[in-house]
Amino acid sequence: RIRTQCRRVVNEERERLVERLPAAATMGGSGSGGAESAAACKPRINKAAGPETAGYVVDAAPIRAALIVLLQHSLVTAVPLSASSSSSSSLWLSSSKHQGGGVHYVYSFLPERARLLPRYPRYVEHARKAFATGSGADQKTMGDYAASVVEEVLLNGRVRTEDLVQNAMNVMRHRMESSNHNDDNDDEDDDNEGGLDQAQLAELREGVVEALKTLIEAGYLEMVVPIDDSPAVAGDEEEAEFGAENVDGVTAAAASASKKRKRSGSTSSASRKKTEIEEETPSGVEPDDDDIVALLRTKQNRAFFTQGAVWRANMHMFHDSLRAFCLGRLMAERYGDRVQSAGSIISASLKLLARRDHGFDGAARNDDRYLDERTTFCPDEILEFLPGPIRSNLEAKRGGAALNLSNALISLSELDWPRSVLEVEDARGHPRHGRFEIHINDILGYLRQRLLHQMIVDHHGEVAARIVSILQSKGHLDADAIADAAMVPAKDVREILHRLYKANYISLLVLQQSKQYNPSNAYYLWHVENDRLFQKVTDNVCKACLHLRLRRRHEMELGKDWVERAKEQTMVDENEHKLDRENYNKFCQGLERLDNATLQLDETLMVLRDF
Repeated sequence: RIRTQCRRVVNEERERLVERLPAAATMGGSGSGGAESAAACKPRINKAAGPETAGYVVDAAPIRAALIVLLQHSLVTAVPLSASSSSSSSLWLSSSKHQGGGVHYVYSFLPERARLLPRYPRYVEHARKAFATGSGADQKTMGDYAASVVEEVLLNGRVRTEDLVQNAMNVMRHRMESSNHNDDNDDEDDDNEGGLDQAQLAELREGVVEALKTLIEAGYLEMVVPIDDSPAVAGDEEEAEFGAENVDGVTAAAASASKKRKRSGSTSSASRKKTEIEEETPSGVEPDDDDIVALLRTKQNRAFFTQGAVWRANMHMFHDSLRAFCLGRLMAERYGDRVQSAGSIISASLKLLARRDHGFDGAARNDDRYLDERTTFCPDEILEFLPGPIRSNLEAKRGGAALNLSNALISLSELDWPRSVLEVEDARGHPRHGRFEIHINDILGYLRQRLLHQMIVDHHGEVAARIVSILQSKGHLDADAIADAAMVPAKDVREILHRLYKANYISLLVLQQSKQYNPSNAYYLWHVENDRLFQKVTDNVCKACLHLRLRRRHEMELGKDWVERAKEQTMVDENEHKLDRENYNKFCQGLERLDNATLQLDETLMVLRDF
C-alpha cells in the first residue's frame, strides 16, 4: 500500500528535465560499459506529477531563488558537501559534480532564527528607545535614525553599507518631506512642496551614518560574509556562497553585480589603490551615491566601514539588551525601597557586559586578562550606562559618583533573595572602589520561577501552585505528607495531584515492598522534575502564541471588508452607518487586544528561552 500511495507518474516536465541532462559517457564514461553506465547514472528527479498552477514543483529555478532569499535572511545555512559523502547513494549530486565541476552544499533550516521573525517590530522599537536617551530633539532624532537603520537591516536580512545608508535615508527623507508638506499645506507659495534642500540632505546623511556607526560600535549589527559566486573556503562554518551556476538569469546577474560592487581590496597597497578607482556599474544596478561613498571613506569612518562590508542584525545583542531592561525592572520591584536606583544600577551593569560581549572593540578580545575579567566590573565603568538624572544625583552626593555607586552595589550584595551582586574584590582601600559581578543566573532563575508559579496559578489554582512549590523544595512526598504541608484536606490534594500529573507538571514514583506487584502495598511518591516542568510550560506558551496568531488571522479574514473600506480615501462620514462604525471599532479593539496578548506572551517566551 505504501508503494502504491507513493508511486508518482512521470509527467512531461520531468521527462524534459531528465532528457536535457548529458549522458554518463560525456562525463567520462567510455568503453563497452558506456551505455550501461549512462543508464545507471541518469539522475532521479523526485518531482510530483502535476501542473505548476496546482502547486507542484516543475522547475528547479524557484527553489534556487528561494534558497538565496533564505540564505540572505540567515534562515538557512549551507555547508559544502565533502567528497567522501558524495557516494553512489547520492547519484544526483555525484553526477552534477562531475558535470559542472562546482562545489555543492547541504542546506539546513534554522527554526530558532525563524522563530524571531514576529519579534522584529520589538527590535525596531527597542533601538528607538535605546538611542533616544534624553529629552532633547537631537536625541529623539538619533533614535529615529537608529530605528530606520535597524528596520532596513531586518527587512533585507543582510545589506551592504552603501545600500543600508541609502535605504535608511530614503525612509527618513520620505517621513520628513511628508511632515514638512503637512505643516506647509496651506502655504501656496511653497515651490519645493516639502522637499529637503542640500544642507538638510547632508545633515540627514551624516545623522544616518552616525547612527549606523553607533549601532555597530554597540554591537547591534555584526559583519558577515557576503553571498557571492566566489568558491567556498574549506572548513568555513559560516553561510557558504551560492554558486552563480546554480541560480537563474536574474539572480545570477544580481549576484555578479553584487560581487563587483562588494570587492574589497586586500592588504596590499596595490589592491587598495585599485579599489579607490570607480568601477563600471553593471547594467540593471543603480550606482552608489557619491556623497555617501565619500562620507564613508573619511578618516573617522574608515575604521568602521570597510569597503564591501555586509551587515546583519545581531540577535544576541538585542536579547542581552532587552534582558538588561527586564532584569532592571525586576530589581527595582524587589529592592527599590531598600537601595536607591537599584534597577538602574543592575540594568547599567548588564548593558556593560553586553557591550563587552558584542561591542566593536576588537583589540582586547584575545587578551587573557580581558577574558578572565569579562564578567566583572568596577563602579566607574558603568557610569556611562546610567540615566542622566541618576548619574547627576550620584555626582552631587558627597564622595563622588564612583564611591556612592560602590556603596549601592555593596548594599545590593547583602540582599540574597534573589542574589544580585557579588563583591569580588573588597571595596575598602581599592583604588577603583571595588570590583563586582552580577548574578545573572540567580536573577533569571527567580524570574522564571515566578513565571512558572503564576502560570500554574492561572491554570490550576493557588493550591496547585503551592503543592508544586512544596514538591520542589522537599522532593519526593506522598499524598498525606503533601496534604499536611499544604494544609489542605487529603481528598482535595489527591484530586489536584492527579490533575497536575495529567498536565505533565509533576511525576509519580511507584515503590513496591516486595518482588510481586501489589498496588495496595506500594508507595506512591510525587515529585517535580524541574527540566520537565520548565519544558512543559515553555511548550504551553508557544502553543498559546500560535493560537493567538491563528485567531488574529481568522479575525482579519472576517473583517477584511472593513479593512478595505478603511483604506479608501473617498469614504466620508455621512455614508457610514452608526452600527457599522461601532462594529469597526469593536473589530479594531479586538485586534489590539490580540496584539497586546501576543506581545506579552512573546516577552514571557524571551524570559524562558532567549535570556
